[in-house]
Amino acid sequence: MLKMTRIRLQLLVFILSVSVYLFAWITPNVYAARDVTIAIIKDGPSFFLDQRIKGVVRELKSLASPSFNLRFKGIAGFNAQWQPDQIRLALLRALSDPSVDLVYAAGILVSEAAADSALMLNKPVVAGVGPESELAGLKGNDAGHSPKANLSFISFPNTVEEDIDSFQRLVGFSTLQVLMDRRIFSASKHVAAYIARIEREKNIQVTVVPVDDLAEPVLAALSNADAVLLTLFPRLSPEETQTLIDGINRLKIPSFSILGRPMVEKGVMAGRLPPVENRIQRRTALNMHQILLGEPVGHLTVNMALPMHLFLNIETANTIGFEANIATLVDQVEWVGEQKAISQTALSLEEAMRMAATENPEVAIAADQVAGADAVHKLAKSGLFPHIYNSVQYRQIDSDRAASALGNAPEQLTTLGAGLQQMIYSDDIITGFKAAGLRREATTWNFESVKLDQSEAAGKRFLQCLSAMALLRIETDNLAVTQKHLRLAQVRRQVGTAGPEELFRWEAEAAMRQSAVISARQTVEIAFEALNQSMGKDQALRWQPQDIDIGEDQSYFLGNRFHRVVKNMAGITQLAQFSTQTALENAPELAQIEKERLALNLELAQQQRRYFVPTVSAAAGYTYNLDKSGKGANFDIGFELPGLPSQDDHEWSLSLNLTLPLYEGGAKSADIQRAGAMLNRIHHIRQRTCRLLEQRARTAVFNLSQSWPNIFLNRKAAGQAAKNLERVQHLYAQGKLGITDLISAQNHHLLLEQASALAVYRYLTDLVAYQRAIAWFEFEKSGPEKEALLNRLSAFMSKNASSPEPFTEVRQGDLK
Repeated sequence: MLKMTRIRLQLLVFILSVSVYLFAWITPNVYAARDVTIAIIKDGPSFFLDQRIKGVVRELKSLASPSFNLRFKGIAGFNAQWQPDQIRLALLRALSDPSVDLVYAAGILVSEAAADSALMLNKPVVAGVGPESELAGLKGNDAGHSPKANLSFISFPNTVEEDIDSFQRLVGFSTLQVLMDRRIFSASKHVAAYIARIEREKNIQVTVVPVDDLAEPVLAALSNADAVLLTLFPRLSPEETQTLIDGINRLKIPSFSILGRPMVEKGVMAGRLPPVENRIQRRTALNMHQILLGEPVGHLTVNMALPMHLFLNIETANTIGFEANIATLVDQVEWVGEQKAISQTALSLEEAMRMAATENPEVAIAADQVAGADAVHKLAKSGLFPHIYNSVQYRQIDSDRAASALGNAPEQLTTLGAGLQQMIYSDDIITGFKAAGLRREATTWNFESVKLDQSEAAGKRFLQCLSAMALLRIETDNLAVTQKHLRLAQVRRQVGTAGPEELFRWEAEAAMRQSAVISARQTVEIAFEALNQSMGKDQALRWQPQDIDIGEDQSYFLGNRFHRVVKNMAGITQLAQFSTQTALENAPELAQIEKERLALNLELAQQQRRYFVPTVSAAAGYTYNLDKSGKGANFDIGFELPGLPSQDDHEWSLSLNLTLPLYEGGAKSADIQRAGAMLNRIHHIRQRTCRLLEQRARTAVFNLSQSWPNIFLNRKAAGQAAKNLERVQHLYAQGKLGITDLISAQNHHLLLEQASALAVYRYLTDLVAYQRAIAWFEFEKSGPEKEALLNRLSAFMSKNASSPEPFTEVRQGDLK
């Protein structure tokens, strides 16, 4: 039994060895590579066509190896040299060459000749056209296949026509200059008819500007152009093409290219076609490979559906002064290039707050109040000093009265006089002077309060600008993601894994996202206007606000130690107590109220002293009778009275006045009552202010304790949402998840990205509010002042510490 088993195993090994030998001997004959000759027909010499041919050959070699030995035949007779009478002949030479198995028609003219119904194709022909297929009249049948036997091509149906529609919506032209290769325009049987139809159906005037191999003649013909459509220029070198584009931009003419984004990247203003050259080369090579494998040419699909959306070169738009009307941007828009920064001044948070503290109108008004209070104080002070005056008086009385006055009152009298008044003691004036000084100090504290308020407002509005700009970036990125998902849905639609309703949904989402971008852009503008108003600047000014990044161990306040305080509830409570104490010590509002209270105290005491404190003043005067005339001026009694001196023209007087009002109809008691009521009112205002200051300080601390850790929590959430979105995108592309899952993931990511961006600015806003609450802005303080506050905080935390790790003394390097 064992011997039989051994014999069977030996027989099996022998059979396997023979089989392997026979397979190795037979295989080279069965699977030998097949020799294939492919003729390459060209319109003529062209850098553009040579690059496309190289790409097709490279792709085909990759696909055909090792099943086919490829030989490419591009003899001189297959090159039409851009001669109209040679195009058909070049194609016929290739079709009649017995060594040629397949023909590759590289160029729009030879492709158009191959599609001519009068020409029978005795072997497969693959046309190498792209977006220009519409101009050549190459269009698939209702089934999406080639309508002609043995002809394969790639069709971009209605692409050029839709390009013109999009360009007209964007610019609104009535005349259009179309740049087209002169040889193509003169030799093609379809181009002229196509342009005539466009003119008729679009109701626009189209002028074809022929292009040869130089740019300058073309630019000379465009001096009065309204809009320029760039087609295909196979005879124009890349350098001359760039010269042409740059020249069009110098002429400030809106431009549009049927080749789409690649030309927009070179400087053309707009286009709709995404980069497709590699896809054209690959698809052409794939069609050739399918034909070589035996696939009937009539079974090959010719239409190539692409996600078309509008590309705009922002640098070119700025150069030519083009501004798209928001209402016309109904296409999906993607900006190419970078916005060249308008000459804008960099602006930091601290600089914005400094500007507001010096240039805001409210600060100027408060400064005027200080100046007014200073003037009132000087006016009150003037009552303490002597008042000197002089006078000139002319008096005329009735002549009868003058005659009867016996010379004491002449009919006409002119006098010169001088006087002096000095307050010796006036409780009213002295108290008024002291009260005015206190109120002047009160307005100074109000000025400081207004500066703090406006600095806070400017800081918050600066952060609102950063927030709005961040949201604009996020909305723009989200629009790009939505457009990417729309393109993905279009691919799913092509392969049959999605219905038209999915495309409709993504198109609606894209429109919503575009609206959100427009709204976000307007929010940025509004935020800048508010910032400029706070800083006292022209509201049309725009700045380059310096962004602020918060790292894991950063607080953007008093170096990198402050945030440690708010990590636990004990620290928060202690910080709230310290901040309340600091706020009450620093608050200019309380200082202002205190000065007003002292002034009212003085006034109340003065009113109470009015019952028994007199007002004492002295006065002196001198008068000189400059002129007497009329009746009574020279009166002579006729005799002299003994002991009565004669009058001269000099008069002088001295007086001492003491005044003590005894009864004023109840005015004294009313004044005392009013002063007492005002003092009680200021007392209650102080109580209310203290409570509000304490509430503001505590609220600011608790807001900080929440907003600082939220930065990192939101960042983590946004990161996880991004990973989730990437995973859902992958599964959606594979058809394993539906549109609802992807939209949900995208919206969730959007919300968390917004929350992550806003978390930093919300924390910084809370930090600005905290500094205002304690009336201590860091940007105003020197290094020693910052160290002093940190040391005070350290001492307070150590004294009231409930944890084993109290705050330590400030060290060198802890401050920013």
